Amino acid sequence: MKKLVLLILPLFSALFLFAQTKTISGKITDAATKEPMVGATILVKGTKIGTVTDVDGNFKLDVPADAKAITVSFIGYVAKDIPIGTTTSFSITLETAEI
Repeated sequence: MKKLVLLILPLFSALFLFAQTKTISGKITDAATKEPMVGATILVKGTKIGTVTDVDGNFKLDVPADAKAITVSFIGYVAKDIPIGTTTSFSITLETAEI
């Protein structure tokens, strides 16, 4: 019985850890041109968890289940804080910054 418990315990631990994250994805575009933004930064607000967009402006990111928002930024553009809530797919536009 002890061996069975030692075998099953790591499986439940792995399931518990997996359940504590969710995957979000989306596309970042320029508000004026509607062109995809390559290399835009997406960070889970208050953490160091993040990613950048690909050549099509798309991103995919595993975030903690309790994450409240992401911050999207790109040099020369106004950064945005986007609430996550129950949403898993995002379409985000960034506006150029006034200099």
